Amino acid sequence: MKVQILARKLITPSSPTPLNLQKLKISCLDQNFPSNYYTSCIFYYPASGEEDCVNTAEKSKQLQKSLSEILTLYYPLGGRYVKGSVFIDCNDNGAEYLEAKASGCLSEFLKEGELVTELRNHLAPPLFQPEEGPLLIVQFNMFECGGLAIGISVTQR
Repeated sequence: MKVQILARKLITPSSPTPLNLQKLKISCLDQNFPSNYYTSCIFYYPASGEEDCVNTAEKSKQLQKSLSEILTLYYPLGGRYVKGSVFIDCNDNGAEYLEAKASGCLSEFLKEGELVTELRNHLAPPLFQPEEGPLLIVQFNMFECGGLAIGISVTQR
């Protein structure tokens, strides 16, 4: 299986963060995590019919719109860590959004039961970002059959 990144962009919140919420101190628990520690998760959506191949672009647009709206409610995810401190600058810089194309069919990929880690890692966003990078990264993977895999990585530090 091959996964090719087609597009990479920053999705910003649909509304700006109020000034009184732009500086957030991270919890004691998060302060003890190493820098650039990410938690990743992948959600799989099998194709439901032939129309899925056509609607993939529309699904990506809808996900980007929803992400923009969610970043308004969960505003720290659109911010950045302040280097050398215990604060998040909730500056509305946004989350990173990757759009990728995966070869093969999702159902064949999932048949194997426990997924091979190397293959699974291609469906999740890259885990190593600079300290000033986004706190949330979303990767939208489109399979040839119309199936989707949405990988999400969130930093814990």
